[in-house]
Amino acid sequence: MGNRVLVIERNGFAPGRPAWPPYPADDADDEVRIAHDSLTAWRTAREWRPDVAIVRTDLLAVRDVALLRGLADNPSGPPPALVLIAACDDTELLLDAVRAGARGFLSPGTSAESVRKATRTVLDGGAHLGPEAADRLLGNATSREAPDGGAPAHPAASTPAVPRPYAPSPAPSSARG
Repeated sequence: MGNRVLVIERNGFAPGRPAWPPYPADDADDEVRIAHDSLTAWRTAREWRPDVAIVRTDLLAVRDVALLRGLADNPSGPPPALVLIAACDDTELLLDAVRAGARGFLSPGTSAESVRKATRTVLDGGAHLGPEAADRLLGNATSREAPDGGAPAHPAASTPAVPRPYAPSPAPSSARG
């Protein structure tokens, strides 16, 4: 038996708009349902209890993070694994998506194979970061600028990266001098 996959297409449906392949068509064992708005997605998640929810939107917004929180807070059973497909130019908003439970992050235009890989990874309990999300999160975590213009925010930022051999710390001395 396959997985239950809920695809939430937040960009809306427009006649004549090319269909986005939300999930690889050759995963015949998986059952896929599609929602085009938050209310339908929330109701479907409560009633159908998907294994994974893939939220696709062009640009991540506060409403998308609220949807992720609503999907993760599922009183009818275990919450679905969450994959987000969105562009994001706001690191705090991306971190809010992480806090809301998203474990997979991909950019718009992602191939069906990448969607499959991210979905399988989060279903197995892992996390999957596409290049854009990884750059945004890692760039924020390793920022070399000081918040107030003083010393670097990251102490190692002012020194070049030099490989150092591993050496265990010496045991604390009990002698007092």
